Amino acid sequence: MKRKIQLLVIIPARYKSKSIKNKNITKIGSHPLVAFSIEAAKNINEKNKIIHLSTDSKKILKICKLYHKFTDYLRPKKISGDNSLDLEFLNHTLNYYKNKKIFFKFCMILRPTNPVRKKKTINYFYNVFKNSKFDSLKSISESQKTPFKMWFKKNNKIKNIFSYNVKELFNFPRQKLPTTYTQTGTIELISINYKTNLKRLSGKKIMGLKVSKDESVDIDEMEDFKKASKIIYSRKYISPKKI
Repeated sequence: MKRKIQLLVIIPARYKSKSIKNKNITKIGSHPLVAFSIEAAKNINEKNKIIHLSTDSKKILKICKLYHKFTDYLRPKKISGDNSLDLEFLNHTLNYYKNKKIFFKFCMILRPTNPVRKKKTINYFYNVFKNSKFDSLKSISESQKTPFKMWFKKNNKIKNIFSYNVKELFNFPRQKLPTTYTQTGTIELISINYKTNLKRLSGKKIMGLKVSKDESVDIDEMEDFKKASKIIYSRKYISPKKI
């Protein structure tokens, strides 16, 4: 018998990491990085949901089971490399549940590399999105550097990455340039509509909602762990609890 579930929450946590070895299980305080996304998933005000760990590592799975009752199903190594696409692990997960006759209306991706989240933020994003007609939602923060002054380079020739009617926009003072935003990995939502194989991850109509500067912290270097730890434990953001 088919089951329709309102929300699939995916926590992608592959074994390899380019910047920091074992990044997803490196600790912030007394908890591994991935545990902060698990706890965030548990804080979503949606009873009709499934939380799924997408990992290729038995070691990561074992650690994560201390925080939630996950299935033993592992992601194949062939879609867990540096060049693997998010669409691959999403469709792999949807296919797994399709075989169990479980289908989803929405999907939320909570990346371990963005561990700073408020319960209020997550639920606000989810409620806005599920009542909209957008294909997807990405959390965004205001860009620290304007992309209007960025260039492509081939040999010694450079070309501004934007093409606008206004000539030499790159020579404008920053104050006169349009405000731009960078997507963060804090929260991502996708309209599944009970499909089991998506051709595109984001679709054509993409919503962007701003997160705070704290919630846009991304773990890329060891110094980022200290920064995230200070924010989480001093300002009462979501922190993990073992089961």
